[in-house]
Amino acid sequence: MTTHHPLQLYIGGCRGSRSVTDDPKRAEFGAGTSAYALIFGDPKNGGRIINQDFGTGAHRLEQMLRANFGGSPAMQQRMVLFSHFHHDHYDASALTQWGVMFDPAVAKTFLGAMSAPAQRALLQMAASHPGGPDLQSHYRNLHFGEIVPGDSILGVSNDQGLGIGSINTIPLPHPGGAVGYRYDAGETEMHLSDRLGESSVVVLIDLAMQYAGEITLIPAQLVEFARDASVLVVDAPYLDAELASGSPKKHFGHFTMEQALRLALLANVDHLVITHHDPDANDEELHRRQAYIQSVERDFGLTISFAKPGAMIAAVPTLEQSATKRTTRAVTVDVQRAGHDILLAQALEKIRPEFERAQQLLDGSLGGVVQKNLPLLELVAGWAAADGIKISRHPYQHEGKRFMAPVLGDLQQYMAIRDEDPMHGEQHRLSDSIAAEACIRSRRDLGRAA
Repeated sequence: MTTHHPLQLYIGGCRGSRSVTDDPKRAEFGAGTSAYALIFGDPKNGGRIINQDFGTGAHRLEQMLRANFGGSPAMQQRMVLFSHFHHDHYDASALTQWGVMFDPAVAKTFLGAMSAPAQRALLQMAASHPGGPDLQSHYRNLHFGEIVPGDSILGVSNDQGLGIGSINTIPLPHPGGAVGYRYDAGETEMHLSDRLGESSVVVLIDLAMQYAGEITLIPAQLVEFARDASVLVVDAPYLDAELASGSPKKHFGHFTMEQALRLALLANVDHLVITHHDPDANDEELHRRQAYIQSVERDFGLTISFAKPGAMIAAVPTLEQSATKRTTRAVTVDVQRAGHDILLAQALEKIRPEFERAQQLLDGSLGGVVQKNLPLLELVAGWAAADGIKISRHPYQHEGKRFMAPVLGDLQQYMAIRDEDPMHGEQHRLSDSIAAEACIRSRRDLGRAA
């Protein structure tokens, strides 16, 4: 089923980490922090508006919504979903000055990975500065709810109670944790495996890189969550080169633009939107980065854009793409997965000697070695599970604590099975060739932009 009303993504603010002062050199990509809205159906005729995050860009976003949907029933039922509660996603000043907060006729629901009492206390603290309003007496018709990332499936209904979409969640790796959201238009009870052909937007902010030593890898759970999305919005303020060993940015908890591209290709999405822009980057610098990452757009059959305040992006359903584009994308996904397999195999091979030494010593050090490398083991096990391969687990002990972990030998055997695929060797060569060409072309284009 293809929806008659593709989801629409409205962007009010897309800076990361902190707001920047209004500056002509930053006018195009804006000064305000994270503020987005998802539009289900037609808000003037039974549709819904869902806000995600409430940074300093929220004022501009509200202006956009009022200009397009002012007076509609959807503006009387407001819901805000929070990815997390860092200040660039939850701005207390912007929230307490939100005009509808003072209107008892407008129902306001706030959902995030924090208990309802804690959210209420957080808002009360923001509203209780000297001379500020009291939460109970000034803000009316407020509702709070807790989201458990990965377990929550929210149905979106129109004003007649009919299901017009769904919202799924996933836990994201980020300091303090974060929630990723998938918005799907269509039947509320639709299973994720049946979503091809539906309008969908996946928003992953904020999202930390996953490392195996110096190698960066992508969890299978993220790929599956974003699978076949019409639009994928990823927090990616940096380039790979900026997160080199020793850089403090490596620990800030954000993706790179190149890694966002890899995720988009593996998940077979149609439109990648880079957001959470570095506050130190002006418009000229962001244009250079956009040219750099877009240099692979034509070959990979993928639309890539940088988020801008005031923008509206329509999530056109996947099946409405051309047959040629879908065929090209299918080949690209195979090639990208093959390249990712090389990284997985290299990472496992690199830690194997350490495991073998610990096993031979019989001094109890094996548990510590397993614990140190557990993120990599679990990441490969996740890919195996996505391929329908069950990996056995073994109990280990480290510093008096027992834990279960995937067995390294099973993981290596899984990688060997993938490598025996008759097409796999050719895919490796294709991946190396395409990666080299993309690198050369991107650097050349970056030089031109400079």
